[in-house]
Amino acid sequence: MNSITIYRERALASAFMPYWILCSSVPRDSFMKEHHFNSAIADIDAMGQPIPRISPQLLDTLGTRIAPGETVELHLTEKDHFLFISTMDGTLSNEVNLVNCRFHRFMIYTRGGFRTISVPEISSLRVTTML
Repeated sequence: MNSITIYRERALASAFMPYWILCSSVPRDSFMKEHHFNSAIADIDAMGQPIPRISPQLLDTLGTRIAPGETVELHLTEKDHFLFISTMDGTLSNEVNLVNCRFHRFMIYTRGGFRTISVPEISSLRVTTML
């Protein structure tokens, strides 16, 4: 697989929050240990807002920004074995192992986002055309 196409669903929840696509040589758990994350979901403050644990500037160097409704095509290197998504606060999505994956099109959904933290989720698209 030389490239993947990722579409981010438009949703009212987190409509103005960018996400970052992270293609990595290390799994999500190793990424979390490296950045001192205790869990995939960020802690919340007294107002119910996520407490930032990674800077957007660092995410810009590690991954590719994607806005709601946007489609991004990424060219993979030989080292890109894992795919996951981060919010601007450091909440991480599920992980896709690109080595064992038969699909090259993915969609990012957002769970929560009104009374709870927005959590991105990656799903493979099994269709031949993008939405």
